[in-house]
Amino acid sequence: MNKFRLLKTMSITSLLLISLTGCWSSHEAEENAIIDIMGIDINEQGEYEITASIVKSYQIYSLTSKNDTEQKGENSFIISATGKSIVQAISRLASTLPKRLYFGHMNVLVLGNTFASEKNLSQGLNYFKRENDFRPNMQLFVTKGKARDIVRTNPELKPTLGLEIRGMFTTNRYATSAMVKDISKFSEALSSGSMEPYTGVLTSTSANKDVAQKVVVGPIEQESSKSVIPQENREASLSLNETAVFKNGKLIGYLNNEETKGLLWLKGDLIKDVIIAPCGNWSSKGNTSLIIRKVNTSISPEKRDSKIVLHVNIHANGEISEMTCQAPSISSTDLAKLNQQVESIIKVEIKDFLMRTKTDWNTDIVGFGERINRKYPEDWRVMASTWKKNGFKDTDIDINIDFSITRFGLQKGTTSE
Repeated sequence: MNKFRLLKTMSITSLLLISLTGCWSSHEAEENAIIDIMGIDINEQGEYEITASIVKSYQIYSLTSKNDTEQKGENSFIISATGKSIVQAISRLASTLPKRLYFGHMNVLVLGNTFASEKNLSQGLNYFKRENDFRPNMQLFVTKGKARDIVRTNPELKPTLGLEIRGMFTTNRYATSAMVKDISKFSEALSSGSMEPYTGVLTSTSANKDVAQKVVVGPIEQESSKSVIPQENREASLSLNETAVFKNGKLIGYLNNEETKGLLWLKGDLIKDVIIAPCGNWSSKGNTSLIIRKVNTSISPEKRDSKIVLHVNIHANGEISEMTCQAPSISSTDLAKLNQQVESIIKVEIKDFLMRTKTDWNTDIVGFGERINRKYPEDWRVMASTWKKNGFKDTDIDINIDFSITRFGLQKGTTSE
């Protein structure tokens, strides 16, 4: 009896092991048309317009190195298609190619202003949440113009545009980019009952904005030929310093650079950024540049006279990176004054942010409502239904900032020494 059970167990195990060794759903690399970056717009006819950058397969193993300048922008080509839904547009996109569309290496998804403003993204991004090929950490951006203009931008320092955009916020030494969200975190905030989503804004300054809207797709086998979009029409530069804010699934507006900093101060994410402050008590002209090195932000709700007040405490420090002041040295009094001036700058940025989101839009993108729910769940049950209408707008927020300079760099004095 024991031998029979052992034989039965070994047979079942062998069958299971055999089933695990197959590659029934695999596809050879040369069979895939690898999409690096995709943009979504709404065209003049009200249809979805998908623009995608496809990596040339013969370049896929050299993506870690930049080609010579004569081949700049020739690692990929641009195709586009339209449809009454995103799925239909992508299906038409696929029908023009002799290869299978592959999204597993897609780094960036860009939403055009019209699409983000008119479509409810709870439904608009449904396809990207259902399709298994898309990576959950794919970065999501919004542009004030057309997404197709971003996708058609020529990369300068990376083999593909998707890698270049991703590098803008992973390797930047002097500017924060924590406003950028991946599609997973964005979707999580989109479905939240208390807070709203936000993400970074890509801006393109194109040298030639008269690029044809319709693109003729060439055979993918002829990958050594010129790109579908001529190189001279793809020259542009990209910047990232603003934030797109959403409410009820739609784009409600943009935060400028200073307002974005106010958001990131409240989130505790503003590191590596530069603050320009006057020269303390010095009467001479000039300023001091400081690099933010550490930010700790705490948000604590408190019941006060049947109302809830939100206390925000920010503790931050930084180092002096450059001084153009004429004073020969920095005294303790000067240092204290400089700290106060930085604190004032931070408070102004936060107030500008709250004026836009709290007063104008009544949109909680920081997560104040979540803090109330954690500490006072019973009170939150009463507040939840009106939080996105006027509850957040009527809530008082007390802000306390403590900034200190911890390092002077290699030179303790000023440039006049």
